[in-house]
Amino acid sequence: MIRQNLLEFTLYVEYIYEIIKISRLHIKYFPPSLVYISKE
Repeated sequence: MIRQNLLEFTLYVEYIYEIIKISRLHIKYFPPSLVYISKE
């Protein structure tokens, strides 16, 4: 059971890591003005 939880936790961390990577790519390639507008 502990092993199962550890596996789920690892998958969750990898999933979040992918989201962060994708977000950073979007921020990098978006013009700053668009990022600013979306924050408002």
